[in-house]
Amino acid sequence: MEGKHNLLKIIVEGMDFAVDAMAEETPSDSGDKWPPAAIFGLIADYWRAPYNAYENGEPVAWTNFGIPPELFYAMGIVPINE
Repeated sequence: MEGKHNLLKIIVEGMDFAVDAMAEETPSDSGDKWPPAAIFGLIADYWRAPYNAYENGEPVAWTNFGIPPELFYAMGIVPINE
């Protein structure tokens, strides 16, 4: 699990870097309503949840994409759907 934890750390740090790099950008003139930094921020939050759970000793499950994550949330487990 330590290797996957290191992978999560790399993903979270990369997403945070992307959010910071795009902080000054605004929605394009094509009608986009969300600035890129906001979208990357949402994705970063998704990956930060299992990273923080593992750091705090909470259970984390690497699951198949076809398994509903609600089952794991109901059991107090933070899922990562691959």
